Order: sequence, then structure tokens, then C-alpha cells
Amino acid sequence: MLLHRDDEYRVIKVFDKTGTSVVTRPKVGDIDPYIGMNLENGDTVCTFKESTMHMNLDDTKYLLLEPETKVELEASGNSKDNKTKIVLKSGSVLNEITEPLSSDSTYEVSAPKATMAVHGTSFRVTIEKDENGDYITRLYTFHGTVKVTLVDENGKDTGQTAEVGKDKCVTIKTVRNEKTGKDASIDGTSFFVIEDAGGKFEKVKEGEDPTTDFDYTKIPYDTLKEVFTTDKEDEIKLSPEVLQKIIDAMNRKDDTTTSGETSSPEETTQTEETTADPEETSSPEKDPEDTSTTTAADPEVTTVPETTTPAETTTTTGEPDPDPDPEPDPEPEPNEEYTVRFYDYDGTLLSTQTVADGKAASAPSNYTKTYTDSTTGSTMEFTGWDTDFDSVTSDLTIKPVYKATANYSVKFYDYDGTLLSTQTVADGKAASAPSNYTKTYTDSTTGSTMEFTGWDTKFSSVTSDLTIKPVYKAKARFTVKFYDYDGTLLSSQSIEESMPATAPTDYTESYIASGVHYTFRAWDNSYTNITEDLTVKPTYFKSYEVKFFIGDDQIGTTQIVAEGKAATEPTDFDKTISLGDGKQGKFSKWDKAFNKITAVTNVNAVFDSYYLVTFCDYDDSELSSTYVKENASATAPTNYTKSYTADGVHYTFTGWDTTFTSITETTEVHPKYSKSYEVKFFNGEEQIGTTQIVAEGKAATEPTGFDKTISLGDGKQGKFSKWDKAFNNITAVTNVNAVFDSYYLVTFCDYDDSELSSEYI
Repeated sequence: MLLHRDDEYRVIKVFDKTGTSVVTRPKVGDIDPYIGMNLENGDTVCTFKESTMHMNLDDTKYLLLEPETKVELEASGNSKDNKTKIVLKSGSVLNEITEPLSSDSTYEVSAPKATMAVHGTSFRVTIEKDENGDYITRLYTFHGTVKVTLVDENGKDTGQTAEVGKDKCVTIKTVRNEKTGKDASIDGTSFFVIEDAGGKFEKVKEGEDPTTDFDYTKIPYDTLKEVFTTDKEDEIKLSPEVLQKIIDAMNRKDDTTTSGETSSPEETTQTEETTADPEETSSPEKDPEDTSTTTAADPEVTTVPETTTPAETTTTTGEPDPDPDPEPDPEPEPNEEYTVRFYDYDGTLLSTQTVADGKAASAPSNYTKTYTDSTTGSTMEFTGWDTDFDSVTSDLTIKPVYKATANYSVKFYDYDGTLLSTQTVADGKAASAPSNYTKTYTDSTTGSTMEFTGWDTKFSSVTSDLTIKPVYKAKARFTVKFYDYDGTLLSSQSIEESMPATAPTDYTESYIASGVHYTFRAWDNSYTNITEDLTVKPTYFKSYEVKFFIGDDQIGTTQIVAEGKAATEPTDFDKTISLGDGKQGKFSKWDKAFNKITAVTNVNAVFDSYYLVTFCDYDDSELSSTYVKENASATAPTNYTKSYTADGVHYTFTGWDTTFTSITETTEVHPKYSKSYEVKFFNGEEQIGTTQIVAEGKAATEPTGFDKTISLGDGKQGKFSKWDKAFNNITAVTNVNAVFDSYYLVTFCDYDDSELSSEYI
């Protein structure tokens, strides 16, 4: 990304990569990245499994994307004054800022609902997503200090911050909003946590330090190596204790690294003399293919691997050839590749590239932009290269071209004539304003405070010798009035411009009005830099009285709850109350929410109505008794009498006499029975057959197996004629008797008394 401004530009370049990665560019799509590729604002970069990528930003910032990492780049400004934001979507990144940022520059790493701001340091950020959809963000600081700020769903500062210094880490948990169901990075809440030995997270209480030490052996080997070895021209000063922990972790032999390392570097030992003589500190043995270097003379100094060039170009760096402008080789045989060498003004070899026929070489960025000619004293300014290399068709030796610029003397003086600075400035360039001038002084004549407003001569483009002096103006005075909450004037002060007023101490710190408790928070206007007449009044935190009730009876004591906070639900109260007439109330809820109090609040308990439901047996003995919620159903018992017999009547259970599926009143439920009656048939005193059990309203069965003719004695005979009662509709216990007609024997005799005939009549 090139953003031109005063011949300076930003460079974000891929200078090393392993494995597979992809760059997604708006309006372009996916691009296969190559070494030397320039990245742009808005690019999204992803590394895949067992893959890494190194980026170089402005030659002062280095970024390592570890395997399975996704970031989005936001960058603006020029190489000196710039704003950089690394939006970490997933995975882990190592950040190394080798020079302090300018006052107008920023460098941030953004994680879900958190930002990390730095001004020159070395730190690692990782993001994981757990099975609940929550994010775990960890920050490890190796050098310098990183300020971590938690933000809300709108990206605004929540006021929760942490300063994470060297050798410390901090962990952030971002939980998603269960109501919206959106990803926690979009709609989530972040807070600091501390992880225990079992891997469980405990929320850090407000005011407590969330930072902890971390285990270097849990950092991937390749990341530790990157921290240990940084560019020798942009040294990062690691403290001895941090450096030793990194060395110890890199020397571990029982670790399986996450970056494809198959072996650890040779073990490095340190003796007690190491601290006394840093030059004798041993460094981890380097991979022969590793192009990074270590400054062995100082254990606190590490270097970053040098930048490489695009995929079709192979770049090497090192000492210049013995002859920086060698004689041309004999006419080469026709080939498809040529050697292109770039040299600096002093003969230093900057880059050697093998370039395909007809392709362009890549100009190195490490050439000297300006230098001072030792003979003439002139400033020599780079204007380009002496040979075109857009289409290479032969071996080339390329050198920079410079032009001399005139120099002028620029002198800055203080208000009292003291010489502050003498500078030699190239023609057309800017002088640098000194910072040791007097900002304010008291005029000895008027007593006014004189304030610096600028310089009497412009020096942004110097074209002649200059003498420059400061310009001052007298500060104005303004009236500042402090009032109490009720309008009482507490203090009236005359304050000089840009000076602070003094807040009174006799203001009302707290008061109560209509159940609202007011506690002093701050003054409503800033009074530290007065630039106009000012009225200042106190502002107050509000807390509200919250009461809980059952009917007219208050539950517990009155609570004083800060605005926007939750009241505490009481638990020590009767959750079951009598409502009379067999009716009972059971607590179900509160009549209003109290999780975010914004006014004086009375909260009433809501009770559901329950009615007593009693189940009785056939003899009115109680089977069960329970309270049932209004409009709910009762459950019938199973221990009722299924059947019984009394006085020849047989009873069989058929159901309950009252419905109990939607209870709206106190209810007593009895069983219902069907009746069957004993029916007996008799012949005189003798029962005919067995006793019959006949359902009410049904007919008994007439017996047939009995003697229908009986002897009544004295020649008298009985013959069955009917039953003494009906039995086709039984409604009671019934005895049915056989009815016999009387028959008499009639005998006819002859003269001699012999029987002629006989029959019963």
C-alpha cells in the first residue's frame, strides 16, 4: 500500500511465508500471496494449518501470523505518522514494534470487544472460540507495556482497562448475548478472567489486577524464536529475566511444538558470570538455513529476520563485492535468467537478484536516502537509479543517483536572547523547532503571564539563513463560579487563561430527596484549562430506594440501589400464605423487573391461587388431600375401594362424583358405585339353586332345575303355578318364592269298591 505524502510512503510487505495462505482483497477476491507482495488497507489475510506468514510494516513493525490465523489490515498515514490496526479474527499473532511510535501514530490489535494499544513493544495475541460460542483472548507481553481496553457492543470504552507489562499476560472472555443469538464478536460482553490450574475461568473483580505471569513453555517454539531474533538495526531490548525464560523455553526437550519443529535448539547454559559479563551469554544454536541474526554481545538485544523480495526474485544481502563495479563477464551464453546487483552510494551491496528474461527487478528499500558529502559538506539526496531495470535482458550493476542541495544556517533564540539551537538545513527542507524554549514567563512590567504562540519566521521550507525568535501573548483572565446542587454559590474565582481553577471542598457530598439518594460524582465542567468564563455545578450518582412487599407488609429492609444496577431479590419470606376458605397462595413471581433500577421502586410479590382438593372413600374416610393451582387438574388417588358388599347389595366403583380437571374452588370428591343385588329363589324353606347377583335394573334368571309337583299329604298335591313376585327389573335384594296350586285326589270305585279311576283335581 503506497500513500504518497512528501515523498514518504507506507510499505506493508510479505517478507516470509511457509505453507498455504490467502489474501482476500475487496473488489478483487482471493490472491495467492508471494514473498515481497505489497499488502493494502482492507486486505484480509488467512494462514492455514502448519502455515505462517511474516509481514514488515514501515521497516519498524513486524507481524508474525501463526498457523490457522485470520487478520484484517487497517492502515493509513505515511511511514512516520500513521495509524495501524490489526483486527484479529482468529488464531495468534506476534507483534514487534522496534521503534517508538511518533506522537501522531497509533498501533492497535483488535480482538472481540477489546483493543490493545502500544507505542513500541513485543507482544503476542491469541483468540480461541469455545463450544459455547464464547471467545477467549490472551495477551502475552515480552517487552514494553500494552494497554488493554474492553469495549461494549457499540465499540465504546467500558472503562475496564489493564496495563500489561513485560513478562505478564492477561486473559479476556467475551460471552455472546443469549437473547439475540449473534456471534459474541458482534453482540457480546467482555470481562477480564483468570484461569485456574483446572482450566476454569474466574471473573476478575473490579479494581483487582487481572495480569498474571505466564508459562513460556506453552508458547510455540517458532514464536519464541521470532521474539529472540529481531532485525539487528531495529533492536528490541529484552530484560535479562525475560530473555532467560525464552532461552529456557526454547531449550525444552520434552515439548512438541505447534509449528512443525522436530527438534529444539541445542541447550544453552548460563553461569553466574553471565549477569556480570553479558558478552559471555550463549544463544540458542541457530538453524543453518535461518537468515535471522542475534547480537551476541548484549543478551537484551534481539534482531528481526531481514526482508525478502517477490516470488520471481531471489534476494541476498551481505558484504559488498571486493570490486563494487566489476569488469563485465565474457559474453554469456543465451539464457532465461540474469543477475542484477544493486549497490549503495558507498559501494555496499544492497541486493543481488536473479531475474527472468524480460522481467523487472525490484528496487531495494534499504538504500541511503540522503548523506553528507565528506568533501563539500553538501547534502546529497537520492533521485533514482542509474540504470533502467523494468525489463532485464542482461546482467546489470545498478547504482543510486544523487543531487547536491544547498545548506543554510538556522538559529533559534529564546525570548531573552538565549541561543536555543543552531541547525544546518538543506535547501527547501524544514528546520526542526527546538523544544527547550520558554513556554511561559511573567512580564516584569505588567505582571501578566506571557504565553508562547509560535515563531516569528516560517521554517518549513528553508531557502536562506534564518534567525528565528518566539512570539508571545499575554494570557487573559476569566471568572469561574462554583455552585452547590441547590444553586448556592460556593466560590467565585478569577483565573488566568489556560490555568486551573480550584474546586471548593464545602459542596454537598450527598443528600436524599423523595427516596432518591444522591452522591457526588464530579463537576459538570472541566476547570483544569480555563479559556472562558465558566459556571461549574456538581453532578451526582443516583441511587434509589427499592422495597419488596407481600400485600401491605414490607419484606426485609429498604435497599439503596445505584442507578442502572440490580436490586437483590429477597429470599427470607413466606412463599406460601393462607387466603381463607381452603384457598392458599403460593409465590410465583414479582410484579415488575428490578435488574436495572432507574427510579424509586416498590416490588410486590405475586401469588398464584391454590384450592384444597379432598378425595374421600365410600365411607367418607379421607383418601388424600392436596392444594391444586387454580385452573389446574388434581390427581385422583389409587387407594380408593374398588368394590364392597353391604346387606346383600354389591357395590362396584364407576368413577368420581365431581370433576377435578380445572379447579376453581375448594373441592371434595367422592367415589360413585354401581349396585348389584342378591336374588334368591325358594321352594318353601328350601333355596332353589345358588344366589344370583343381578345388576340394578336387570332381570334375574328364572331357575328350572326344581320339582314343580310336590306332595302336600292327605291325598293333597301341589303343582307349581308361578312366582310370588316379578324379577325382571331388580332394584333391591330380592327373595322369590314358588307358588303351588293345591290338587286333591279323586277316586271312582265300582260296586265292589274296586277302583275304576283316580286323578288329582
